[in-house]
Amino acid sequence: MKTETKQEELLPLRHFADENARDSRNLERLKNAWPLFVGPGHSRITHPVSIRHDLLLIGCHDTSVLKALRASAQDTWPELCERVNSMLKTHLRRIDIVPSDPEPELSRQKPSLAEKNSDPLDAVLRFYSRNSTK
Repeated sequence: MKTETKQEELLPLRHFADENARDSRNLERLKNAWPLFVGPGHSRITHPVSIRHDLLLIGCHDTSVLKALRASAQDTWPELCERVNSMLKTHLRRIDIVPSDPEPELSRQKPSLAEKNSDPLDAVLRFYSRNSTK
């Protein structure tokens, strides 16, 4: 009796390179907008580490709040996931928060609009009103 083996479809390497490049671009866009997604308080202790397929990996460099952050992430993930997916046109479904070192550029990076002001929308409106009078 002859058994039929199902042959898996082979994908070209460029398929994975394209996917990795897309994930890298999305990660950079997410890093730039991170304070707007999570707020200035959480953006000081967390940062997006990677995006792989449907997983968003977030690093937290304050281990004293890691357990509480993981617990609250379960409640807030659906809202954050919807925001990230709509902005990046991704299909993220899972989140993981891991201990990490602070990002090196955080110490020398200028504060973002969201960190300077507690209300990012107000900051954007003031910016445009200043520049529209010129």
